[in-house]
Amino acid sequence: MAPSGRKHGGKAGKPAQEDQTIPTFDFEEERKELSGSEEDIREGDTPVMDKHGKKRPLVTTHVVPDDVGGEVQNMLERFGADINKALLAKRKRLEMYTKASLKTSNQKIEHVWKTQQEQRQKLNHEFSQQFLTLFQQWDVDVQKAEEQEEKLANMLRQQQKVFQQARIVQSQRLKTIKQLYEQFLKVNLFLGRQLILISLKTAVLVQCFVWYFFNKIANILDSKQKNCFEYTQTTQKFYFFS
Repeated sequence: MAPSGRKHGGKAGKPAQEDQTIPTFDFEEERKELSGSEEDIREGDTPVMDKHGKKRPLVTTHVVPDDVGGEVQNMLERFGADINKALLAKRKRLEMYTKASLKTSNQKIEHVWKTQQEQRQKLNHEFSQQFLTLFQQWDVDVQKAEEQEEKLANMLRQQQKVFQQARIVQSQRLKTIKQLYEQFLKVNLFLGRQLILISLKTAVLVQCFVWYFFNKIANILDSKQKNCFEYTQTTQKFYFFS
């Protein structure tokens, strides 16, 4: 039993060296070894059963009946010692296997953790660089947008001022046009009245001139008629006296 246990004990120290592979503990083989040793012992002291199921004492040859109990006791003691040795060996192998497994697991976990930590650091660095670049670009874009917004606001304020000035100028021009139109109406009305007065005065003057002209003509005609009458009278007197 001990040699088989030593074989397993020699294999338990290799997992950390051979590509970090964890060996499997063969519990079935150890059970078989233990069960085999127990069967060997049981074959030595198990009584023979007859056909009716009754126990018959084991027939031994060349053994004194008084020494059977002592020999069985010695066998049991040796068997117990062997079992204790086997259990101690199994315990040592199990401890070695557990330590090796824990060591290998810790190494694997540490390796995986370091690898993941490096990958995380790399990813964090890459993403931080990308985020920093994007944030800088975003900051530049925001500044440009603010500048454009300020320019547009200034342009809008200037346009509002221009529109206000244009409205003021237009209102002033409308007032001027209205005043000119009112003055034009007043002047036109005044001129119309003056024209009416002038036309009336002209008509009166024309009428007066016509009456004056007719009176002159009438006076001239009257004077000529008088002269003609006097001339006829003088001529008649001349012919009469001649």
